[in-house]
Amino acid sequence: MKTLTRTSTKLIGTLLACAACGSTVADEITLRRSVRMRHTDQTIRLGDIATLEGEYVAKYADLVVARFGDRASAMEITFDSIEKALDVAQANRARFDLSGGRVVVRPHASMNDHGTITACAPLKMDGTKGIPNVGEETSDLTNADQGENHVLVDPRSVAGEDTARGLIAIRTAAFWRDIDEPVRIRIQTDDRDLLEATNLRPKLETVGKSNDGTMAFEVKLEGSAPFRVKAAVEIKAMTPRLRRTTDRGTRIAHEDLETQFEWIPLTDHRRNMDGLGMIGGRLERSVKAGTLLLPEHFEPAVHRNDPIKVRSGGRGWVLELDCICLQDGRVGETIEVRSNTPDQKRKKTGRTMHVRVVDGMTAELID
Repeated sequence: MKTLTRTSTKLIGTLLACAACGSTVADEITLRRSVRMRHTDQTIRLGDIATLEGEYVAKYADLVVARFGDRASAMEITFDSIEKALDVAQANRARFDLSGGRVVVRPHASMNDHGTITACAPLKMDGTKGIPNVGEETSDLTNADQGENHVLVDPRSVAGEDTARGLIAIRTAAFWRDIDEPVRIRIQTDDRDLLEATNLRPKLETVGKSNDGTMAFEVKLEGSAPFRVKAAVEIKAMTPRLRRTTDRGTRIAHEDLETQFEWIPLTDHRRNMDGLGMIGGRLERSVKAGTLLLPEHFEPAVHRNDPIKVRSGGRGWVLELDCICLQDGRVGETIEVRSNTPDQKRKKTGRTMHVRVVDGMTAELID
């Protein structure tokens, strides 16, 4: 038998080392235990129920692994069925690790006649008792879907189109052009096909506008009757939800929350960020599991007669003023404060001003 030369030994060692390195950098698919859908499609995709880490597995985010049979009930997806879906898609199992178990999937919160969230029915499993469905408090952050008469548009992709939706993207650009996070426009209309029609010389007339990313337009297309649409800018942001039902007075820590990225209206983005800023505070009332955590769930960060530092400044400078709170306030809320410095000209104990609460010790001047 021939002995290996020094060159052959080095080559084999190199190949083994590369194989070892390849195994340590395998992508990962981690299945979640329980998921509430964030869209109204009948299809359930891999990206909806799993965390995908790595460029290779990211290509399978839109892989359909199941479909809802009954949109009023939750359903269970087994580990084996997900494996089968990946095999059918000819995914290379050597390129990733798949971990987790069965996934309980609850449909998108359905809308009742009042436009508020109604809970779905509990999951039924082979004659056994259903898994109790955790109630979800009504929130403007989660009831953005208004049925089937809406179109979701990426404004950065369609802004140059010769279509009504392209023109809507341009008209709403002031709300989304300076945002670094992913954005989309939710267009509410009964004439969705006309939004994508080309060569019809679209014209828009603004019939309603707010400062929170929402506008209403009358759309005029050549050869078609005018129709109205409502456009709302949404942003994909991290949202904190409670893992379990939590009693009043409990101090919330990071481990009490399940955070994930969700699409929320631009108008509610600040409230959502304020909710993240309240971590460490105490709940003012009991809150159910799965509820999106917002400032109104917490005890006030400041109370009447508390001292607070008010900041105001610009580029390169910051001015701080010692003040006294004239009312209670939570993070993000506007309250009235009074400066501790006497106003000699007016012979008063201090001037009052309106500030936005940042935390339990500071606020920012807004007037």
